[in-house]
Amino acid sequence: MLWILLLTAPAWARLGGGESYSAPSYSSGSSSSSHSGGGGDSSQLVFFLLELLIRYPAVGIPVALIVLFFWLSSQSGSGGDTVLSRSSAPSTTIEVPDADLFHVQPLAEVNPDPNFSYYIFRDFVGLLYSQVQHGKTGDLAAVGHYLSPQVRESLLKLTSNHQVTGVKDVVLGAARILSQVIVQNRVRITLTLESNYTEEHGDREERIYSKERWTFQRNVGVLSPGPIPVGTVRLGCPSCGQSGEVGKDGRCPYCDKLVNTGNYGWVVVQVQVQEREKQLNLGLGEQAPERGTQLPTRRSPQWAQRWRSFKARYAEFSQERFEARLVEIFLALQQAWSDQKWDQARPYETDSLFQTHRYWIEAYQRQGVVNQLSQIQVEKIELCNVETDAYFDAVTVRIFASMIDVTLEKSSGKRLGGDPKNPRVFSEYWTLIRKVGYQPPTQTRPAGTCPSCGAPLDRITQAGQCEYCGSTITQGDFDWVLAQIEQDESYQSPLGAA
Repeated sequence: MLWILLLTAPAWARLGGGESYSAPSYSSGSSSSSHSGGGGDSSQLVFFLLELLIRYPAVGIPVALIVLFFWLSSQSGSGGDTVLSRSSAPSTTIEVPDADLFHVQPLAEVNPDPNFSYYIFRDFVGLLYSQVQHGKTGDLAAVGHYLSPQVRESLLKLTSNHQVTGVKDVVLGAARILSQVIVQNRVRITLTLESNYTEEHGDREERIYSKERWTFQRNVGVLSPGPIPVGTVRLGCPSCGQSGEVGKDGRCPYCDKLVNTGNYGWVVVQVQVQEREKQLNLGLGEQAPERGTQLPTRRSPQWAQRWRSFKARYAEFSQERFEARLVEIFLALQQAWSDQKWDQARPYETDSLFQTHRYWIEAYQRQGVVNQLSQIQVEKIELCNVETDAYFDAVTVRIFASMIDVTLEKSSGKRLGGDPKNPRVFSEYWTLIRKVGYQPPTQTRPAGTCPSCGAPLDRITQAGQCEYCGSTITQGDFDWVLAQIEQDESYQSPLGAA
């Protein structure tokens, strides 16, 4: 029975990789504050079950039947609150690898959308999710443009059932594409979202960890919008762009159109709350062994062709300069994490990744814990993949590093975890992005300066703007910025390892 429980438990992974958002331990500071811990590796357990069936059928068959029973029970829909919009029409499905957050281009063969960019879609999802959580104690009229009437009504009902009077401090930690489907001339993208937020119940507050599955739908042929403007805190009408409240039927008061039907943009047609945990245990001070560091590097099967094409488009591209920028980002993030001054990391990360990491810094500070990193070394960098969408070039690398990694209680200096003598060796897959068409400056820019004006990086706003020149430097306009971190055990190239 213990083995069965391990099989059905979710695996933990570092925060940076986005696989789990339930609790962190440590390895590489800001870039990865959560390790695989108590969940177990389900693939190894499956192989163990197969071995039982072959070698010891008298034991293996009963165990397999019990596991099958538990699995079927978990799929019956009784494990969480569910908001559904069903369709029995036949569908064409293109599955995207679970660890893959960027590669949705295969759908273009069925539904061309030259404007689609995962990173813009991710920002849209994050902004909408935050607005839904903050607005679900009202009537969700401010985001009614993007919710089907059934989902909107059911979300309000669930909020009432949980007796929630307010929501704050919403942080979306992971957004993982599960599948893309064409149903009755409509495109559906299903994602798993993992988040933390604080619920208010009158005078009482509870920190909630939530794992949800959201399905977005729009009509075939609808094109994606461009990047969300810097500083946007509220989504507008997908038809006319005006922000404001819509009626329960989804009609915009400005353009008088029903905009929650998928005719103008993405609409949430299904929400399923798969896990909901109160009083999140952050696990600060714990460490788990590294997994996957010795695995071979995974590359896209199209890597060589894509790399040649990329270098042909950017004749001035310097791999040496790119790797120097990567090391600059890596070291800056580790320092900001260790000093618990995450604002220093603002110039180097996209908005969504920065906000996720900032949540964990604040969690450490609230509990009086600091993760100190020293003797930081980047051992090796291996290029893995390069892709281009309508707005961004994205290069994925595997970075090998080592560091002394200890966790201390700030008030007493007591060591809570880590080895102060032996460096921790690990590797991760990092994806950096920059705007399509970028041309590097003629002169090399000193590290630690604004890539736009060359001023020190001591005055960068929360919106990622340099106060000296007013430029937004976190959207890839002026140099590479970090958009994604994935762990060795979970990373997959878009079509599998080469």
